[in-house]
Amino acid sequence: MYEQRDPTKAGRFAVIATAAWITLTAIDAASSVYTISVLNQFSGGVTPDVMRQARLSDAINLPTSALSGIAFCIAGFAILRWILVTNRNAHGFAQDSGDQMTVSPRWSIGWFFIPFANFYMPFKGVSETWRATINPRDIAAVEVPWALRLWWGLWIVTNFWGNLTFRAWRHTDTTDQLMAAHSLTALNLLIDLPLAIVLIGIIRKLTAMQHAALHTGAFPAPSADGQVPASFDTPIAEHDLPN
Repeated sequence: MYEQRDPTKAGRFAVIATAAWITLTAIDAASSVYTISVLNQFSGGVTPDVMRQARLSDAINLPTSALSGIAFCIAGFAILRWILVTNRNAHGFAQDSGDQMTVSPRWSIGWFFIPFANFYMPFKGVSETWRATINPRDIAAVEVPWALRLWWGLWIVTNFWGNLTFRAWRHTDTTDQLMAAHSLTALNLLIDLPLAIVLIGIIRKLTAMQHAALHTGAFPAPSADGQVPASFDTPIAEHDLPN
């Protein structure tokens, strides 16, 4: 028996934390772009003005990078907490029909930390949660939405990109190497921004659907094409949610 809980607070925390992380990541990317412009000026000679800009760049880079890293950790905690709550709820929805879910609440977050398995199993856990929330009697009848696939694809890409960026930052002995590291940091925003937008949308929709199911007992059974009915495809802010 799984204890069910309204995911509203967990979802709201995850959305706010994700928004804060991507905002600070954008600021960090802008800081890297500024640093690249400063480093480019060194080719024209070292002047007092260039040195002043270099010192300013150093003063900006450290706090923006640190804050972005801290925000990432907080957002990660918030998202994992939300995944745990929603997965537990989904098991509760599906238990009367034999519980067709294969990823337990604990493993829905545990798989994120298992090498190789973390390329697929966390996605499987979230997709099962989504499908069991829509149709707990037959989760196999529910198609995995494109948003979930896009989110997971972007997550894998940003992990590879992050590893590449980390390796670049380990070798910054020359100006060219430093510029390359900052370039990778700045370009990572092109992956993280759509990732954050898609993820926030997923959190809002799934939270709203589970809130409705817990408080009304109504499930958004999919139409013939596997899509969620419009009445359940509503941002969480538009629902009458408890404070």
